[in-house]
Amino acid sequence: MPHLQKVLLVDDNPIDNFVSRKMVEKAGIADEICTLHSGMEALEYLKNYQENGLPDVIFLDINMPIMSGFDFLDEFVALDPAIHAHCRIFVLSSSTDSLDLERANQNPFVQKMITKPLEFGFLRTLGQAVSFETL
Repeated sequence: MPHLQKVLLVDDNPIDNFVSRKMVEKAGIADEICTLHSGMEALEYLKNYQENGLPDVIFLDINMPIMSGFDFLDEFVALDPAIHAHCRIFVLSSSTDSLDLERANQNPFVQKMITKPLEFGFLRTLGQAVSFETL
């Protein structure tokens, strides 16, 4: 099965990060799982990608203090184009607000908005996807 080298989980809620990590581990789709607790941490992590290595997939929460997921996406635009080309972002949120869904879907860097919690079936599909455009 195709395999992701690295998955980045960005969520201020430690329980949500724990559950997401366990689901990614159970699906067996990634060699490495990195957990961060804010959009600011994620930006710094990506800016230092030569040291950290780039994630193939980022699961990004929307509602976080200091820097929301949408604020992160606004800042993501200014990062190195190599980062844009490599990282696929999935918004992972408990939000049921149709405006959040619309805003996420309109962002060119967002592949899809997913409702928490991560589901095993989706992760297996992600791990098997030859092309992210099929998701």
